[in-house]
Amino acid sequence: MIKNLVFDLDGTLLDTIEEITKALNETLIDFSLPEITVAEGKSFLGHGTEHLLRHALKGAILDQETYQSFKDAYMKRQIVYQLEATRPFPGVLALINDLINRGMRLFVYSNKPHPFAVKLIEARFPGAFEAVIGQQPGHAPKPNVAPFLPILEKYGVDPQTSVYVGDSLVDIKTAAALGMRAAAVTWGYVPRERLLEAQPAFIIDRPGQLLQAVINEESQP
Repeated sequence: MIKNLVFDLDGTLLDTIEEITKALNETLIDFSLPEITVAEGKSFLGHGTEHLLRHALKGAILDQETYQSFKDAYMKRQIVYQLEATRPFPGVLALINDLINRGMRLFVYSNKPHPFAVKLIEARFPGAFEAVIGQQPGHAPKPNVAPFLPILEKYGVDPQTSVYVGDSLVDIKTAAALGMRAAAVTWGYVPRERLLEAQPAFIIDRPGQLLQAVINEESQP
């Protein structure tokens, strides 16, 4: 029986790519660097902010001070744009409400910087999640699970009755590292065929399918 669901954020709960790309391109222009496409932005997501920025620079070498200025400018823009415009994927808000109504406990574990993950989730899903954990200084991004392990202990989360829900290959690896089954959603930023190759426990093409998977588990003896 599924009792807990842990969600990725970007590409799973919220469609953030337009705002992230906008913030990146405005920052790249400010530093006289070439812009990226939305498709490129999608391919850079999922591995944390440093990975995103390094790939967006496309080999451009910035000294440490300039890089920090570039990063700071992007970070300021991206949270403003996401709080203004980012919305859940179609059907996701109803899914979250339905899962809560069925007694599920919901969590977020994201590679978005922790303060921004908390702000964005609380703005779009107020009170829906037991805990939100983003990437924290001093910790490697997912699939590293060290920052999330205290949540398992604090809330008594049994990985055997839990599912990690995400849209990327990193998320499938994160599920394995947590000892959870993976539910890969296909509405995010990684093609369905690549997700299938990674053999998640569930492949989810629309939010209602995840709810149905939970219901099916509840009905099993």
